[in-house]
Amino acid sequence: MIGSLLCQAIVQKILIFLIRKYLAPLLGLSFALYFQGHTCQVLKELVLQLLGKIWLLLDKSLFLWCQIR
Repeated sequence: MIGSLLCQAIVQKILIFLIRKYLAPLLGLSFALYFQGHTCQVLKELVLQLLGKIWLLLDKSLFLWCQIR
């Protein structure tokens, strides 16, 4: 139980680091484009939805991986 919680905490730290390093610039870009026109608002919404789905997929798969180990 403690090992599983530790594994989840480590995985969360790694994911937060990766999101800040690689996905945050993409979000920043989409927000910058948002102010240039309404079509970019659609792009921003799609990016946010995609990132949300990726996050859920990673969270579920890493949770299962931690449970197995």
